[in-house]
Amino acid sequence: MDMQSVKTSEGVILLKQNDNWRVIRMLDPMWIVNCSKDDFDLLNTAEIYADDGFHDFGVSFKDMAIQCQTIGRMCYTLGIHSGCNWDDVNYLYVELMKLQKERDERDAKLEAERLSKIPRSVVIREAKNEDF
Repeated sequence: MDMQSVKTSEGVILLKQNDNWRVIRMLDPMWIVNCSKDDFDLLNTAEIYADDGFHDFGVSFKDMAIQCQTIGRMCYTLGIHSGCNWDDVNYLYVELMKLQKERDERDAKLEAERLSKIPRSVVIREAKNEDF
């Protein structure tokens, strides 16, 4: 779905839904937040394809496609699109961050419990580069 315009180095996303084609051109992957809700519904179900190769400034076409795909999925998850209610987006983001914090705290507790089971006779130290 993604092609890079050689002349402008912009990302070109072609979306096909039924017999209708939509062309989205952007110089920066963050511009994808301006797409419609329908575009995000379609982008979320499809993988963005990119040819091998690099832009003149050294970024690979595939890296740019991955950035667009990641931002598109994040927008889909948070309900960000042209015409969205930013209060709803902020609420959802705050709720997701609370869940992430709870998950991180739980993981840290499980890791601490796991490490506490290691016998005291085992010494764990940081390896330094000169050790190798």
